Amino acid sequence: MKFKEIKLIYTAVLLGAIIAVYIFLVMPLRSSISQTRQNLQNQKITQEILKNRSENISTYKKDIEEIKTKKNRLEDMFISSEKQIDFFRQLENVAKDLNLNLNYTLEQTSNNKDNIKTVNLKIKLDGAYTDNLKYLASLEALPYYIKTSNISFTNSNNSNITVNIQAITYWQNNEN
Repeated sequence: MKFKEIKLIYTAVLLGAIIAVYIFLVMPLRSSISQTRQNLQNQKITQEILKNRSENISTYKKDIEEIKTKKNRLEDMFISSEKQIDFFRQLENVAKDLNLNLNYTLEQTSNNKDNIKTVNLKIKLDGAYTDNLKYLASLEALPYYIKTSNISFTNSNNSNITVNIQAITYWQNNEN
Protein backbone atom coordinates (compact mmCIF):
# COMPACT_ATOMS: atom_id res chain seq x y z
CA MET A 1 0.00 0.00 0.00
CA LYS A 2 1.07 3.31 -0.76
CA PHE A 3 1.61 6.06 1.67
CA LYS A 4 -1.23 8.09 0.17
CA GLU A 5 -3.68 5.27 0.59
CA ILE A 6 -2.61 4.70 4.19
CA LYS A 7 -2.91 8.41 4.85
CA LEU A 8 -6.37 8.42 3.28
CA ILE A 9 -7.44 5.41 5.37
CA TYR A 10 -6.13 7.03 8.58
CA THR A 11 -7.89 10.26 7.69
CA ALA A 12 -11.16 8.40 6.99
CA VAL A 13 -10.86 6.43 10.26
CA LEU A 14 -10.01 9.59 12.19
CA LEU A 15 -12.89 11.45 10.57
CA GLY A 16 -15.24 8.53 11.34
CA ALA A 17 -14.01 8.50 14.96
CA ILE A 18 -14.57 12.24 15.27
CA ILE A 19 -18.07 11.91 13.82
CA ALA A 20 -18.81 8.95 16.12
CA VAL A 21 -17.56 10.88 19.18
CA TYR A 22 -19.69 13.86 18.16
CA ILE A 23 -22.79 11.76 17.56
CA PHE A 24 -22.49 9.42 20.56
CA LEU A 25 -20.82 11.67 23.11
CA VAL A 26 -21.08 15.39 22.34
CA MET A 27 -24.73 15.49 21.19
CA PRO A 28 -26.08 13.57 24.23
CA LEU A 29 -23.96 15.71 26.58
CA ARG A 30 -25.15 18.86 24.87
CA SER A 31 -28.75 17.74 25.24
CA SER A 32 -28.12 16.81 28.87
CA ILE A 33 -26.51 20.18 29.58
CA SER A 34 -29.44 21.98 27.94
CA GLN A 35 -31.91 19.95 30.02
CA THR A 36 -29.93 20.61 33.21
CA ARG A 37 -29.84 24.35 32.43
CA GLN A 38 -33.63 24.32 31.93
CA ASN A 39 -34.10 22.42 35.21
CA LEU A 40 -31.90 24.92 37.05
CA GLN A 41 -33.88 27.85 35.64
CA ASN A 42 -37.14 26.16 36.67
CA GLN A 43 -35.78 25.55 40.17
CA LYS A 44 -34.64 29.16 40.42
CA ILE A 45 -38.09 30.38 39.37
CA THR A 46 -39.76 27.99 41.84
CA GLN A 47 -37.47 29.18 44.65
CA GLU A 48 -38.27 32.80 43.82
CA ILE A 49 -42.00 32.05 43.90
CA LEU A 50 -41.65 30.23 47.23
CA LYS A 51 -39.60 33.10 48.64
CA ASN A 52 -42.28 35.60 47.58
CA ARG A 53 -44.99 33.40 49.05
CA SER A 54 -43.15 33.11 52.34
CA GLU A 55 -42.70 36.89 52.45
CA ASN A 56 -46.40 37.30 51.64
CA ILE A 57 -47.34 34.82 54.38
CA SER A 58 -45.57 36.91 57.01
CA THR A 59 -47.30 40.01 55.65
CA TYR A 60 -50.64 38.18 55.68
CA LYS A 61 -50.05 37.08 59.27
CA LYS A 62 -49.43 40.69 60.30
CA ASP A 63 -52.55 41.77 58.40
CA ILE A 64 -54.61 39.04 60.05
CA GLU A 65 -53.46 40.13 63.50
CA GLU A 66 -54.32 43.74 62.70
CA ILE A 67 -57.74 42.70 61.41
CA LYS A 68 -58.37 40.60 64.53
CA THR A 69 -57.49 43.58 66.72
CA LYS A 70 -59.82 45.86 64.78
CA LYS A 71 -62.54 43.21 64.80
CA ASN A 72 -62.27 42.89 68.58
CA ARG A 73 -62.49 46.68 68.95
CA LEU A 74 -65.57 46.72 66.72
CA GLU A 75 -67.16 43.84 68.60
CA ASP A 76 -66.61 45.75 71.84
CA MET A 77 -68.77 48.53 70.40
CA PHE A 78 -71.73 46.18 70.09
CA ILE A 79 -73.90 45.51 73.10
CA SER A 80 -73.61 41.82 73.92
CA SER A 81 -75.73 39.82 76.35
CA GLU A 82 -72.93 40.20 78.93
CA LYS A 83 -72.98 43.99 78.55
CA GLN A 84 -76.75 44.62 78.56
CA ILE A 85 -77.06 45.36 82.25
CA ASP A 86 -73.93 47.51 82.16
CA PHE A 87 -75.34 49.47 79.22
CA PHE A 88 -78.62 50.21 81.01
CA ARG A 89 -76.82 51.06 84.25
CA GLN A 90 -74.66 53.55 82.40
CA LEU A 91 -77.74 55.20 80.85
CA GLU A 92 -79.43 55.38 84.25
CA ASN A 93 -76.39 56.43 86.28
CA VAL A 94 -75.57 59.35 83.99
CA ALA A 95 -79.17 60.56 84.21
CA LYS A 96 -79.17 60.13 87.99
CA ASP A 97 -75.85 62.00 88.37
CA LEU A 98 -77.26 64.88 86.31
CA ASN A 99 -80.60 64.95 88.18
CA LEU A 100 -82.55 64.01 85.06
CA ASN A 101 -85.73 61.94 84.92
CA LEU A 102 -85.09 59.13 82.47
CA ASN A 103 -87.49 56.89 80.60
CA TYR A 104 -86.39 54.62 77.79
CA THR A 105 -87.86 51.92 75.62
CA LEU A 106 -86.31 49.38 73.30
CA GLU A 107 -87.79 48.02 70.13
CA GLN A 108 -85.99 45.34 68.10
CA THR A 109 -86.05 46.18 64.40
CA SER A 110 -84.13 43.55 62.51
CA ASN A 111 -81.58 40.80 62.64
CA ASN A 112 -78.66 41.53 60.42
CA LYS A 113 -76.17 39.04 59.21
CA ASP A 114 -73.10 38.22 61.30
CA ASN A 115 -75.17 37.88 64.50
CA ILE A 116 -75.82 41.61 64.79
CA LYS A 117 -79.29 42.99 65.39
CA THR A 118 -80.41 46.59 65.43
CA VAL A 119 -82.58 47.84 68.26
CA ASN A 120 -84.37 51.19 68.36
CA LEU A 121 -83.71 53.06 71.57
CA LYS A 122 -86.09 55.83 72.60
CA ILE A 123 -84.98 57.99 75.49
CA LYS A 124 -87.03 60.68 77.19
CA LEU A 125 -85.23 63.05 79.57
CA ASP A 126 -86.69 65.74 81.81
CA GLY A 127 -84.44 68.25 83.49
CA ALA A 128 -82.35 71.36 83.13
CA TYR A 129 -81.17 72.31 79.65
CA THR A 130 -77.45 72.14 80.50
CA ASP A 131 -77.90 68.77 82.22
CA ASN A 132 -79.64 67.43 79.13
CA LEU A 133 -76.73 68.60 77.00
CA LYS A 134 -74.30 66.92 79.38
CA TYR A 135 -76.33 63.72 79.08
CA LEU A 136 -76.10 63.87 75.30
CA ALA A 137 -72.32 64.28 75.55
CA SER A 138 -72.15 61.35 77.97
CA LEU A 139 -74.30 59.24 75.66
CA GLU A 140 -71.90 59.97 72.82
CA ALA A 141 -68.92 59.06 75.01
CA LEU A 142 -70.27 55.60 75.87
CA PRO A 143 -68.10 52.78 74.52
CA TYR A 144 -70.95 51.52 72.33
CA TYR A 145 -71.97 52.40 68.81
CA ILE A 146 -75.19 54.39 69.14
CA LYS A 147 -76.51 56.02 65.99
CA THR A 148 -78.74 58.95 66.89
CA SER A 149 -81.52 59.47 64.36
CA ASN A 150 -83.58 62.22 66.00
CA ILE A 151 -83.30 64.61 68.95
CA SER A 152 -86.08 66.99 69.90
CA PHE A 153 -86.23 69.57 72.67
CA THR A 154 -89.50 70.83 74.15
CA ASN A 155 -90.23 73.21 77.01
CA SER A 156 -91.92 71.69 79.99
CA ASN A 157 -92.96 73.24 83.27
CA ASN A 158 -90.64 74.95 85.78
CA SER A 159 -87.87 75.84 83.33
CA ASN A 160 -87.24 72.17 82.62
CA ILE A 161 -86.64 70.84 79.14
CA THR A 162 -87.88 67.53 77.79
CA VAL A 163 -85.52 65.87 75.38
CA ASN A 164 -86.66 62.98 73.19
CA ILE A 165 -83.87 60.96 71.62
CA GLN A 166 -84.36 58.30 69.01
CA ALA A 167 -81.33 56.17 68.33
CA ILE A 168 -80.33 52.84 66.86
CA THR A 169 -78.18 50.53 68.92
CA TYR A 170 -76.38 47.44 67.69
CA TRP A 171 -76.60 44.24 69.68
CA GLN A 172 -74.55 41.15 69.26
CA ASN A 173 -76.51 37.89 69.20
CA ASN A 174 -74.81 35.11 71.09
CA GLU A 175 -76.69 32.29 69.41
CA ASN A 176 -73.91 30.00 68.23
